[in-house]
Amino acid sequence: MTVAMDPAMASVGAAEGLVSVRIGKQAFGVPVLSVQDVIAPTAINRVPLGPPEVAGSLNLRGRIVTAIDMRRRLGIEPRGADESTMSVIVERNGELYALLVDDVGDVLWLQANLHEPPPVTLSPEWRRLCSGLYRLEGELLLVLKVEEVLHLDPSTAMRPSPTAAAPAAAAEAPVAQSLFERLGGAAAVEAAVELFYRKVLADERINSFFQGVDMKRQARSQRAFLTMLMGGPNSYTGANLRSGHQRLKGLNDGHFDAVVEHLAATLKELGAADADIAEAGALAESARADVLNR
Repeated sequence: MTVAMDPAMASVGAAEGLVSVRIGKQAFGVPVLSVQDVIAPTAINRVPLGPPEVAGSLNLRGRIVTAIDMRRRLGIEPRGADESTMSVIVERNGELYALLVDDVGDVLWLQANLHEPPPVTLSPEWRRLCSGLYRLEGELLLVLKVEEVLHLDPSTAMRPSPTAAAPAAAAEAPVAQSLFERLGGAAAVEAAVELFYRKVLADERINSFFQGVDMKRQARSQRAFLTMLMGGPNSYTGANLRSGHQRLKGLNDGHFDAVVEHLAATLKELGAADADIAEAGALAESARADVLNR
């Protein structure tokens, strides 16, 4: 099902559109403008180095989508083995994510002036993930902040989750996975890029190359580039490596080595396997000539 905005309601400036979902016993609303699609239960490939909230990845019409278990994200008890999920597909920085929920209801158009702030009785974590609530007949509808829901703690990214060691996982047929999938998908790449640039900007050997650079834009471009390089969904639209580095006067092998060093250290710190770190290093090494314009 593709979610579309009701033109009549969209013309009412005071209306807020929400896709209603249920997670556990609680009703939530996902802002309709954040929703790309809603899909029925589908096969999910486990990613053993993903954060605990990442259930795995799924294939949506040829695109790899990171699946977030919303019960885990909200600290709700896990669902039973016989309970199915629905996937609400949302987008962030050009990457698709699937929010795994227990059920999906209607698209609700609610008067924005009835939107209340999160109650003080809500737990701190839920207050961070919700922008407020609406009082529906018989229950409260909490409004999710998609940006916060998808902002996973980098310190937990790529660390083995309990599901990775479950006996059932060992019984699954082996599936060839790209380095992007093995490292944990989009959420893991985002965490790695954040930590990587912290290291780079603290390194006096190379941080001068980033003076005056819009680092938010740089990080977005780097996420897309690494995703493409590691075999993930290709959404990179930035400059090619040669033209993108031509302006960096004096860039040499020593600088390139420092960057590769920080990439390896980042992946090591986030718990990636040695073989995957070596593969990432080899991929980076393959770009040396283009980056240095040889």
